[in-house]
Amino acid sequence: MSTRELTLAAVFMAMAFAVRSFNVLVIETPVPPLKMDVRGIPVFIGSILVSPWLAWLIGWAASQFDPIFGWGIDFIGWIPASLVCSLIWRKLEGTRVSYRVPLSIIGGQALGYSLFTVAFIGFYGVPDAGLYVFLTLLLGRMIGSLIVASIVGIPIVKFMENQYPDLLR
Repeated sequence: MSTRELTLAAVFMAMAFAVRSFNVLVIETPVPPLKMDVRGIPVFIGSILVSPWLAWLIGWAASQFDPIFGWGIDFIGWIPASLVCSLIWRKLEGTRVSYRVPLSIIGGQALGYSLFTVAFIGFYGVPDAGLYVFLTLLLGRMIGSLIVASIVGIPIVKFMENQYPDLLR
């Protein structure tokens, strides 16, 4: 674990925390307390750039450090999602970056949303808007984050891979 990697983890933790804490690009949904936001972008890009040993911290920051500093359940999805994203990235070594980034992101999202959905329904119950609306919102959030994180993430990861080839292994 290098100073560079710790710095990257801290930067992406701060971005993930700030997006939710300051309601940056957050859209209210008909299923409170679920919100549409862009936390996934710094979480998944950061998880690719750092080792799994640090990736979980980025996921924890995205949850606003639940359950220590908040009372939410977001950590149940974000921590495993960031870990899996980091692990898939490393497992697919040798594959083109343009494939590795979206595959890593979608793998993390699939696990994270699966765990979050179970926890959300267990904690809050089935939303008044209905399970169909809830799952549709999560799917929309997943697709939106995947597209934006891939568009933004591929050039960032390619740049980091060219500048610091030892960092992404």
